[in-house]
Amino acid sequence: VPTWSFAAERYRRKMRAESTHTPRFGHSWADKTRAKLLRADECMREWVDTTTLLTYTGEPYFPNTSRPIPPTSFVTALTASRPARRKAMRTLFNGIDGRWISIRVIGSHKSVFPHEHVFIGTESEVCEDDFEPIMTAHREESPIAGDGEHGTGAVRVKHSPNKETMTRGIKYITPNIPGVTAVLNAEQLGQVSNGVLDEDEHMVRTSAVLEATGTQAFRIDKSDSVEKRWY
Repeated sequence: VPTWSFAAERYRRKMRAESTHTPRFGHSWADKTRAKLLRADECMREWVDTTTLLTYTGEPYFPNTSRPIPPTSFVTALTASRPARRKAMRTLFNGIDGRWISIRVIGSHKSVFPHEHVFIGTESEVCEDDFEPIMTAHREESPIAGDGEHGTGAVRVKHSPNKETMTRGIKYITPNIPGVTAVLNAEQLGQVSNGVLDEDEHMVRTSAVLEATGTQAFRIDKSDSVEKRWY
C-alpha cells in the first residue's frame, strides 16, 4: 500500500460493496466489540486494585528524512515487538498474585500513524517500574521504536478506591477501536451506522491498513482465575 489515501479509498470501495453487518470494522463487528469491553469492565470492577495503560508508538519517518514510512510497513514494524512484549508481560503476571485482565487495541492519531494501547487491570498493586521490561521489549524489538517523542511509549498507573474511576481507561481506549464511535453516535440517533466509514478520515485510513496487513485490532487476555463473561 503506497500511501494512506490510496489505502483508504480502496478500503471504502470494499466496505461499500459489502453489508454493514458483514465486514470487520462494520456496524455489527464494532457493536459486538463494544459489548465485550463493557462486560470486561464489569468483571474487572469486582476485584481490581490497580489499572495501567501502556502505549506503544513508533517514529513515523525514515531516519534523518522527512519521508513518511509507508502504511503497511509502519504497522508491521509497530507490531513486530508483540511477541517480546507478551513474553515480558507473562513474566510480570507470573510474578504477582491475584487476577488480571489485559485489553489491547490499535488506534490512530489524527496524524494518521497508528499507536497501540494495552489497558491492564490487576488484583495486586503494581507500579510503573514493573512495566519497564515490557516497554524495553518494544524499544528493542520494534525497528521504529526509538528514544524520541514517538518511540518511547508511555506508562500510566492508577490506584484508587473508586472502581468506576479506575476502569475509565476502558472508556479512553474504546474510541480507538475502528467503528465503535460510529456505533455510539448512531445509537443516539436511533440509527444503524456504517461502521468505521462514518468516522474521521484517520480512522478509515488506519482500518484500511489493519485490514491490508491482517493485523488484529482488538484482543482481551486474562488470568485463568478470571471468569470469561465476554463472547
